[in-house]
Amino acid sequence: LSKFARSATAAATTSRRALAAIATTTTSATTTTTSSTTKSRSFSSGIAADPVDVPSSWYNIQADLPVPLPPPLHPGELRPCGPEDFAPLFPMSLIAQEVSTERYIEIPEAVREVLALWRPSPLKRASRWEKVLGLPDGIKIFYKYEGGSPSGSHKTNTAVPQIYYNAEAGTELVTTETGAGQWGSAL
Repeated sequence: LSKFARSATAAATTSRRALAAIATTTTSATTTTTSSTTKSRSFSSGIAADPVDVPSSWYNIQADLPVPLPPPLHPGELRPCGPEDFAPLFPMSLIAQEVSTERYIEIPEAVREVLALWRPSPLKRASRWEKVLGLPDGIKIFYKYEGGSPSGSHKTNTAVPQIYYNAEAGTELVTTETGAGQWGSAL
C-alpha cells in the first residue's frame, strides 16, 4: 500500500475498533456479543457488491448536461468565479476536476485502496416503507447504507480524495468547518 493508503488504513482500523468497543457496551439490534468477539448479523435485505466493484473513475454529470452549469458567484463581488478565485483554498487538481467537462475522471489508485476498506456500500431493502406506501408486488425500494465508513456517513467518500489531493499538492494542514461532526471526523 502507498504511504497515504497505510495512514488511512490505520485510521479506519482505529475507528472500527472504537466502534466495536462501543457496540459491545450497548444494546443493538444488529450486533451480538459473544465472549470478547463481536459478530454482525447478516440481513437478507442487504446486497453487498464485490470489492473489485470500487470504480476506477468518477462520473462527471457536467459532460451530459444539455446546458453547462453556471459558475459559482464570487461572494463579495457577485461575478462568476474562475479557477484563480479558488486557488487560495484548494489545490489545482481539485479545481481542475470542479471545472472539467470530461465524462470520467480517474480515481487515483491510492484513493481506491482506501475507499475499498468500506466500499462499495451495501444496498438495503426498505420493505417497511414499501408496505406503508402500499406498493404493488414487484416494486421494491432500496437505499444505499453508508454507515460502514469510519465516520458513519457518506462524507468520508469525498474527504479521502480531498485529503489525498491536498497531500499531493504539499498541503500540510487542513482546517474545516463542521456541524454535527461527521465532516470533521471524515477528514
